[in-house]
Amino acid sequence: MPAKLPSMLTRARRAASALLLLPGALTVLFSGVSTLAMLPWQAARAQHATQGDTLTPDPAQAAPATVAKPDQSAHGNAAAGPAAANAPPPLPPGHGPDTRPPANPPAPPQAASAQAGPPQVAAAAPQGANAGSSTYGPILTRPMPSDPQAAALIRKGAYLVQAADCMPCHSAIGGRPYAGGLILNTPFGRMATPNITPDKQTGIGAWTEEQFWDVLHRGLGEHGEYVYPTMTFTSYTRMPRGDVDAVHAYLMSLQPVYAPRLDVSLNFPFSIRESLLAWRTLFFRAAYFKPDASKSAEWNRGAYLVEGPGHCGECHSPRNVMGGIIDASSLAGARIDSFWAPNISSDARWGIGAWSEDELVEFLQTGSTHRGVVFGPMSDVVHESMAHLTGDDVRAIVFYLKNTPARPGRPAPALAKAERGPSVARGHAVYVANCAQCHQESGLGVKGSIPNLAGNDAIRSDDPGNAITPVLAGLEGQGNYGAMPRFGGALGDQELADLANYIRTAWHNGAPANATSSFVRDLRATAPVGLGGSIAARSFGCPKIGEGTIPGALATEADVSMLATADRSNLQNGITGVIARVRRDNPDAAASDVVTALNAAYCPVVATRADLTRAEKRATLIAFSNQAGRQFARLVPPDVSKVLVNAPLPPDAVAQINQAAAAAGLTPGAFIAKQLAGGKPPASTQ
Repeated sequence: MPAKLPSMLTRARRAASALLLLPGALTVLFSGVSTLAMLPWQAARAQHATQGDTLTPDPAQAAPATVAKPDQSAHGNAAAGPAAANAPPPLPPGHGPDTRPPANPPAPPQAASAQAGPPQVAAAAPQGANAGSSTYGPILTRPMPSDPQAAALIRKGAYLVQAADCMPCHSAIGGRPYAGGLILNTPFGRMATPNITPDKQTGIGAWTEEQFWDVLHRGLGEHGEYVYPTMTFTSYTRMPRGDVDAVHAYLMSLQPVYAPRLDVSLNFPFSIRESLLAWRTLFFRAAYFKPDASKSAEWNRGAYLVEGPGHCGECHSPRNVMGGIIDASSLAGARIDSFWAPNISSDARWGIGAWSEDELVEFLQTGSTHRGVVFGPMSDVVHESMAHLTGDDVRAIVFYLKNTPARPGRPAPALAKAERGPSVARGHAVYVANCAQCHQESGLGVKGSIPNLAGNDAIRSDDPGNAITPVLAGLEGQGNYGAMPRFGGALGDQELADLANYIRTAWHNGAPANATSSFVRDLRATAPVGLGGSIAARSFGCPKIGEGTIPGALATEADVSMLATADRSNLQNGITGVIARVRRDNPDAAASDVVTALNAAYCPVVATRADLTRAEKRATLIAFSNQAGRQFARLVPPDVSKVLVNAPLPPDAVAQINQAAAAAGLTPGAFIAKQLAGGKPPASTQ
């Protein structure tokens, strides 16, 4: 039961494109296979409080001092107060108790049948305290019960939890799997996903099967309170009682993790749960999956997995202004923050209609086909969910999607012909300078190492976002593919738009050249680009930030982060750390290059300070430049053979030189040396 937000809400997770950096080489790659994503959503991941694995607080774990108020959670809060303090609001029409929940549908027989329940026995659940593992760390479980029926129920629940891809959304970076703590930035406010391990104080250990059923089927929390639609109960409601009980059994078989709910703040009026009444009345009815007797068993099985636990339409369907899915355009794709959840209908041009069933099955099971490679957030869907399903279930999903109604795309208007040619030409130059050395001038990449851009469906989609956001924010490496650095600070809005227009139209990709600088600017505001790639840094004129492999940009986002976390008392330590990193990675860099990198790294930190005027920001940078220069001189003795004479300057001349040097992005010494080398003194000191 991952906490997920409908498409109308700000979401940033599981997009279908990718960038890549192989060690020592710049790469821009995009995974065309993302057009098939189940795309469960997740916002920008953040590290939070340390999470232990015991039932009682561990003083060494430094658990948060405060626990979220019940009305600030995406689910019912397991650590909330007594039921009387959180009385359930009145249910809207159609939300009364279900008196006769159906039994779990039986597994479909070999002959054509409309029944589409989960397999009777799934892959065995891990046994022991540390038998399972994932990209989020070891999955700690209790010993498997000796009762065969109880053990079978846990195995079935483990399979369904993977089908629903619960773990990635309920696992914070650096935390334990299923212990929650992932922060979601939504229009409701900031939310933290809950702990769904069986800890009785902070998790769901005290929940009954009925309470758990209420959350998934009716969207009601532990005490009957409305659950925010960040948790996609709107799809899970189709799961039969037998499946939900199996999920509950598996989660209760985990080792409990003490992980108090992080304190978060919701915006008014969403801080009042009763405000969800109108939304539920308009867009939610508790329901069950109803097999279509006119369809085959395979179609019905696929429909159940896609519409129920897989909840594909939650991210891949456009929504109206109130957040309700537009049924006539279901699976037609939708924007989620800076990413585009692609069209996964059967449409041959915009959707997956041109893919063969074997290609789709290969993608969902491995994340790679000749059409592209899945990377970035979407990789969780493949590697944590689809790769663990049976071959029959994956093929059933594919069969169902291939037989959905075709939904045409609605691309943004292409640039005017007079603008299109120049933009594509400029984009080709950006590509040659930054991408071609790995993806090749032909766009074919290197099979098994560097994805192809030519013929890549992620690039050819109707929305250009998936050809831009990975360049802005970068992606983590996986398997044989290395990590892609973020280019948000190294390339400007127009450069990125031009690059997208080039790769979308080159190599017979056939997509419209519809990326604009304003489109990129909007993406930059939502993509996790770091301070160096922020709108504030670029509007303030800060130097470009990139990896050391980008010529002229020795400063990295790691350097920016190091200086951003330093205060007045330890800024000198931060400067020392950056100097050490730059000199280690760039042993041939001149002294002026190192100090210039320091100024470049600190500029985004100052640019984002809302408490300073523009003049005060410049003064702060000048003071920092002087401090950085002095620290570098202490750490690296100067080459005295280049010292001609030491002469004092009047204070006003020093101030003028400092200002001119800061404007040029140089240290005062480097600025003077540059002027002397050119034979022209700075105009401000004449």
